[in-house]
Amino acid sequence: MRIVKISAAVLALSLICLASAAAGEKAWFDMENCAFCKNLAAQEGLMDNITKWEHHKVKNGAISITEVNKDYLPAYKTAMAGMEATSKKIQGGETLPMCGMCEAYGALTMKGVQWEEVGSDNVFVMLMHSDDPEVVKEIHAITDRTNDEIKKMEAVEKTEGSEGDDQ
Repeated sequence: MRIVKISAAVLALSLICLASAAAGEKAWFDMENCAFCKNLAAQEGLMDNITKWEHHKVKNGAISITEVNKDYLPAYKTAMAGMEATSKKIQGGETLPMCGMCEAYGALTMKGVQWEEVGSDNVFVMLMHSDDPEVVKEIHAITDRTNDEIKKMEAVEKTEGSEGDDQ
């Protein structure tokens, strides 16, 4: 039953966030509380229809590849517009809650990281890069952490999903 799987995945992600908070560590992803991530979660069905989300280190930074089910492109574009509006609020001095990943990306931006984005139909590529070797090390560390956190989420979803199959 699809509803059980989604509920189990949300519960598992919430438990990971609570465990991180209990350990005194900010959750890396926080779809409920992060001002940026909320934009993705607000689009019903979108998270299940992002078919690829990969992060790779490159010589002077990192590249992120996102693929979205074509039927969910309007929802994805709405979420991205919401994230842009959130970014403008923060640039205007407003303090908003952020997850660890969004906070890390914001810190990179403050250090002068350059961002380039290109999209083609339903695939979106983001390149972040810097000429400063120390900043590149930070980009690489954030990319590694993001990949590790994605693996944790997938492992929990797989475990919870297989339990949902029995119901």
